Amino acid sequence: VYEARKIIVNDDDGNWIATVDIVPISRENGQGKYKVELESGTYLVDINRIGIDSSGDVPTQVEIRSGETTTLNIDIDTGIR
Repeated sequence: VYEARKIIVNDDDGNWIATVDIVPISRENGQGKYKVELESGTYLVDINRIGIDSSGDVPTQVEIRSGETTTLNIDIDTGIR
């Protein structure tokens, strides 16, 4: 389910920085994982929406600090019932 979805990262000015694949970690529970390395700064993180996908977690602004790991969990409702 998540293979077609992407994480979109833009800088604070709205310029595209990266598009990141969501990698499935379990086919049984439909969860996925993503990782992106960024320089220190403020970024806007979103998903590419496919069909009726939605998430209350994004878009969101994320502050990245040097030498720290930042975690952003994103729940994606695919609309599949």
